[in-house]
Amino acid sequence: MNSQTTKTFPYLNEDIKTDVLIVGGGLTGACLAYFFTEAGIDTVLIEAEKLGYQGTSSDTGILQLVPENTVNRRKTLSEFPNFPYSFYRDMLQNFKELPDVLVNRCGYNEKDYLLYSDTITGTNELTLEYICRKEKNIPCSLLNSFPGLPMKTGIFQENAAGTIHPFSFMHYLIDCAVENGLKVFENTKAVQFQNTAERYLCKTNYHNIITSKIIICAAGSETDLFTERKFGQKSCRCQLLSEPLENLDSQWKNTIFQNIRTNTRFYVTEEQQILLETIGNSRNILSKSNQLEHFLYELTGKRQKIIRRTVSKTIETRDFLPIVGAEPVNPSLLYALPYGTSSVLSSIYAGKALCSLYLGNYPKDFSFISPGRSSL
Repeated sequence: MNSQTTKTFPYLNEDIKTDVLIVGGGLTGACLAYFFTEAGIDTVLIEAEKLGYQGTSSDTGILQLVPENTVNRRKTLSEFPNFPYSFYRDMLQNFKELPDVLVNRCGYNEKDYLLYSDTITGTNELTLEYICRKEKNIPCSLLNSFPGLPMKTGIFQENAAGTIHPFSFMHYLIDCAVENGLKVFENTKAVQFQNTAERYLCKTNYHNIITSKIIICAAGSETDLFTERKFGQKSCRCQLLSEPLENLDSQWKNTIFQNIRTNTRFYVTEEQQILLETIGNSRNILSKSNQLEHFLYELTGKRQKIIRRTVSKTIETRDFLPIVGAEPVNPSLLYALPYGTSSVLSSIYAGKALCSLYLGNYPKDFSFISPGRSSL
């Protein structure tokens, strides 16, 4: 895991004007700031506390270019019959198109991906998903075993995932954006908005006013100030980090795993530890933590010492997709909410797409992740 260095910015103590105001100083806000300032757009970013000390600090940094939900579960949610698998490839491509200095300095490691079931009942579900992916010309294999893993059926894809250090990546993006003119204010909370004919007025906790053409909500779970709509349900992300393990198969070290029975993602870190993650509501988070520990026992065949146990707030949408785009009734309010699979890639996608939208270059159709979509 990366060491989290601290970097301080002042709080806002005067009235200012800007073209774009980004509310939220996590990885998503940093991605937005990077793309908007690269395009020469006057941009201000405010964070209610310290940069990156909410969701970004607990993000596992998994880059996953395949959906969490299988086709069976998407049908249950009445989602699109023709799911845009290419969306995930586009998101990873956006990441790889970043300057090498950004990609290399954030500890990027490309990995394979295995979506699997350890029960016989999951075989039909994964077989159907495999057929669907092959019909979409997605290179993948259907496996009935994997070295050292208690598995019945799995869909394996080479180079379909990766890991980075999100906290470091966020600060590299902020550094680049500041060099391009970004103004950053920590401990500066938006408390009230007023939408005039041509401008947004944002009042802060120190009674200063930020005047901007548009506002981008990148505040994760703190969206109540922007809208009364509920985009998803508040959930908790639970993570366990094991002690360093020996004699792990080399393929484990190069693979991101996802178990559909427990909805658990895990991978082996550079320090030979297993990092596991699952999401549940706050009422059963203790049970989820115990389940993760038992799942780790199932994986390794013995009780492992837990080095770190983390619980953090998150949002879970019904379709496990991010929310990116303009408020349907107010095009001056944009959302960049990287819920669902691979929040890192979603953040990068949001930054690039919303910058294009601001400049009038409407990106590819992304109605399936828009704030007004029917599956929310």
